[in-house]
Amino acid sequence: MPRAKKPIAFRNTKRRDPKKASAQREAVLERDGFRCVALSVDGLRCWDTNPPRLQCAHLIRRRACGDAIYDPDVAVTLCELDHDILDHRAPIALWDSIVIPSEAIDRAEACVRRYEADRASRGLAVVPLKNREAVK
Repeated sequence: MPRAKKPIAFRNTKRRDPKKASAQREAVLERDGFRCVALSVDGLRCWDTNPPRLQCAHLIRRRACGDAIYDPDVAVTLCELDHDILDHRAPIALWDSIVIPSEAIDRAEACVRRYEADRASRGLAVVPLKNREAVK
């Protein structure tokens, strides 16, 4: 294989288990009623105008979720465009154009804190959530 075609090896990378990721995605889609939960700033939902392509998006960055990475409570259902906006892959003018419901953010933070408390009770290392990036 030519050098330019070799995959880049990342240190300390943790590959997501496809079965667990699929199970999480299905649970999130079911919980959210197979609809994008984001609201635009003017109060419209994307599925009011056109049927979206749905994706499962983490509200707390995957690298910061710790053991809660596969828990359905740390993710929500978003359409492809809203997911790109949430992850800042869309043009910068759109970054403030959607609002994620506060109960979804609170649920994600509570889930990660629950996993952190469990790790701490077992005497394992924990990085507190306040030092992590939360998407708001």
